[in-house]
Amino acid sequence: VEHQQKMLLSIARFIYLNEELQPAQIGVKREVTIPLPEADHNYRADYVMRNFSGNKKVDEILLEMQGGGETSDTKKISDHVVGWAALENPTNAVLRQSVKANTLETNAWRRQQEQFLVKGNVVDQTGGKIVFAVGSLLYDYLYKRIRNASLRDLKKHNWTLCLLPIKEKTERTIISGPVNFEIDEEKVIFTNYSTFVRFLTDQGYPCPEIFEGVFTLLNNTTIKV
Repeated sequence: VEHQQKMLLSIARFIYLNEELQPAQIGVKREVTIPLPEADHNYRADYVMRNFSGNKKVDEILLEMQGGGETSDTKKISDHVVGWAALENPTNAVLRQSVKANTLETNAWRRQQEQFLVKGNVVDQTGGKIVFAVGSLLYDYLYKRIRNASLRDLKKHNWTLCLLPIKEKTERTIISGPVNFEIDEEKVIFTNYSTFVRFLTDQGYPCPEIFEGVFTLLNNTTIKV
């Protein structure tokens, strides 16, 4: 699909630091199987990307694209779209009317986290790099958890993980057709995959207070510690 090709090409040009890259120089595979012998199932990568240009410092990329997709009341959104499609004149003005359903970034990240850790680890051990393209809301959710991590900027060095925020283009006139997106270049993070994962899993601090207070014994009496 044309708008998907444009988005993938813009990501490739940004990641490979080459604005002259042409479509014929970038190859992708979709839904690539990531084997996991320890489990009874495999994972699938959204995209595996290769750089087939002659001038390249970065080549093998695993690209995961996660916009979110979790809301407090998805049925309201579905009903709105069904109602819009049934209209005699289903315009974009009607479609973009606000629906009372809140986003659940926690659920979106929780759903993606295991796959991110497994796929990223496989790619890291294989010598490739992982690009995690996320929507603005999910990026902001993750950034709150890593903003104090002092992650080194490895854009011009040997990075293994790129956190790539994608935002909707808002400066252009709204027209019929696909929603236009672009990379939020000011927020992109290039860093080390292992360092990023270590920080994600090493949060919190000792809190002995949680094991103190009033406990209910199994004979329905209480004891205070």
